[in-house]
Amino acid sequence: MTERRWAGIGLLVVTLVAALVIAGLDGARVAGTASMTPGVRAPVVGECLVSLTDKSVATAGVGRPASWPVVGVSEDRVRFAGCSSGPRIGEVVGQQRYSRQSWNVEADIAWCQRLYDDQRAQEGNRYQDATAGLWKPSTGQRLLAVHSRPAVDPAAPSWAACVLVAPNLEQYSGPHVRARVQAPAPAPFGLCLAGTANERWVSCADRHRTQELGEGTGAPMTARDAIETCRSLVARMTGMSDITAGGRLLLEVVGGSTDGGGGETAAGTLNPRHSSAGSASCRLSVIGEARLVATLIGVGDDALPLG
Repeated sequence: MTERRWAGIGLLVVTLVAALVIAGLDGARVAGTASMTPGVRAPVVGECLVSLTDKSVATAGVGRPASWPVVGVSEDRVRFAGCSSGPRIGEVVGQQRYSRQSWNVEADIAWCQRLYDDQRAQEGNRYQDATAGLWKPSTGQRLLAVHSRPAVDPAAPSWAACVLVAPNLEQYSGPHVRARVQAPAPAPFGLCLAGTANERWVSCADRHRTQELGEGTGAPMTARDAIETCRSLVARMTGMSDITAGGRLLLEVVGGSTDGGGGETAAGTLNPRHSSAGSASCRLSVIGEARLVATLIGVGDDALPLG
């Protein structure tokens, strides 16, 4: 009888302990209303912008895409995530923190613009030996300045992020273009034109006839210099051993000739008319009815992205 009584007491103790453990797993419950801390964690360099709800920012700029200014947007309109989560709109390339509240959007935009200018200068230096200073690469990146929204407490910290985005804010997969030829750049990166008769800038992810690979720096150039350095730049940026792809592509230089002469050379065609951008343009164009559907930057000797 005594053994049964002690067994019953032991079973009761075990049951009570199990009940307490299970309750602890669910967490302690307290009265009140749940609330989230205002603002989001500051993104770090290398994270990706995966959504943007500010339609005014998504509106295409006026004129040449490469000249579109850096614009600012609040953290309320964006969402960041790891770059392995799928398609993204852009990637964080710079971030700065403030010890107190800072709501100087113009200063954040100016800081992001300086990062863009530095990046463009580095690209130009990378191709200096190929271009003789006549061309700067056309890669189509844009930058977006994202700033944290203000907090009630003026002493609370704040932040700003500079985000590299595709030319028309398209979604894309894979890392952004870094002017390398080890692998193709994401499809939208670059500056592309719809066709010969319609020199309208379009996304390089859409069907297009022409892609600009270089914009003139403003330095005087003869027809021969323009063609030779344009060809050198295109070869470096695309990684193609034959930039005509067996006769399917034509190298073109539009504008930029000081001798006033157009004509053809073994390397390509120089047209003395001015481009819609009003400056010299180093291009590759499809011959015939086929159209490109992705950038040629880094395509190498893989099949042309035709569609």
